[in-house]
Amino acid sequence: MSETPAHIDTDVLVIGAGGAGKYAALAAAEAGAGRIVLADRNMVGRGGATVMAQMTVAAALGEAEPDTVEDHLEDTLEAGRGLCDPGLAALLCEEGPTRIREMDSWRVGWAREGGRIAQVTAPGHRRRRCCYVDILNTGPAVAATLRRRIARVDAIRRISGLVATDPVQADGRLTGAVGFDIETGRAQEIETFDVPYETGASVLDGLIWLRENRDPSLAFRYSCTNANVCKECTMRVDGETAYACTARLRPGTMTLEPLRNKRVIRDLVTDTVPPAERLESD
Repeated sequence: MSETPAHIDTDVLVIGAGGAGKYAALAAAEAGAGRIVLADRNMVGRGGATVMAQMTVAAALGEAEPDTVEDHLEDTLEAGRGLCDPGLAALLCEEGPTRIREMDSWRVGWAREGGRIAQVTAPGHRRRRCCYVDILNTGPAVAATLRRRIARVDAIRRISGLVATDPVQADGRLTGAVGFDIETGRAQEIETFDVPYETGASVLDGLIWLRENRDPSLAFRYSCTNANVCKECTMRVDGETAYACTARLRPGTMTLEPLRNKRVIRDLVTDTVPPAERLESD
């Protein structure tokens, strides 16, 4: 029999922990997401292309000479020889100065001249607009700075050694991904769910709605409904042990987990049968 896949619930899933992935996770936290998974096939913070970048990064700061976003965009599109997406290139040029100064406030260590961020020329640029930490360490310095920022955010869960192989969709929208752990080979499922909120509804009501409308394979245990008689719907709700039938849904993000110190059978179902009452096979 194959091993039951590990199931991870989250509000935001970021696949790939290079510079873009790390910044996306930070942006999600800043926007109020309560649970963010940042997953990478390598060690989080050590993979991706950013850490391998050595030279400079361009932004129209105007520190070394007068410069504009429009001039930067013109140079970018000309150097791209038709390969650049004009919309994405415009976004890069417009946001670049803000992001460079933000990284400066995070103490990335941009090289300085006369107290200002140093900027030099590089192929494809008609202005001195290229910043650097040092000529061989710009990418690693940016990656390390983002890694330190992420370490301070409790909402971001970092998962290394996870290869995402396929997206998961429901009703035409992306809801998660499946993959496997490189070290163990165990399958992994990462999903996010939105549940309609009604005043007075219980967590169990929400789980039943999810199973009926989103994921029929979602496993949780209950016998009675909102009566708190069977005691079978025990799980962790926002970090506290509770009965799903009496815990109330609330607007925003809620985190559901299986009981700790119990063998997880599947999803939110744990082995709660006392050892003396279990049927053992030969």
